[in-house]
Amino acid sequence: MPLPSQVKVKTGTFLSSSEEKRRQERAADDRKHEHSEQQHDLEEQEHDAAEAQRARGEKATRAAEERQRTEDEKCREAKERKEQREHDEDARSPGATDDGNGGQMNEDKAEDVMSLDDPAVEAEEQQYGE
Repeated sequence: MPLPSQVKVKTGTFLSSSEEKRRQERAADDRKHEHSEQQHDLEEQEHDAAEAQRARGEKATRAAEERQRTEDEKCREAKERKEQREHDEDARSPGATDDGNGGQMNEDKAEDVMSLDDPAVEAEEQQYGE
């Protein structure tokens, strides 16, 4: 058994207990430093992953907004085409009321047109049994 003041190491040399204590402290400091570096690397990886996730989220948001704008634009254009088509069909139909004065009917034509909710129309329907 070695003397308390000496410890055998792998090289076969003997170290004093104070030298062994310093060696153990250095090893402990090295382990702490290594652990600290690993912790720092892990935090850096987590930060990078969070940043990448945020970037993907922003990219997805921008893509969704662009798709929505495109869809809105298509809907607007389709609505405009439909309105134009209806306007064109109204203008081509016989008895079209647009006489070129901004879509307003002439006063004499307006007198001839009766609303279905008009009491006179209802009275006439009752009279003729319609």
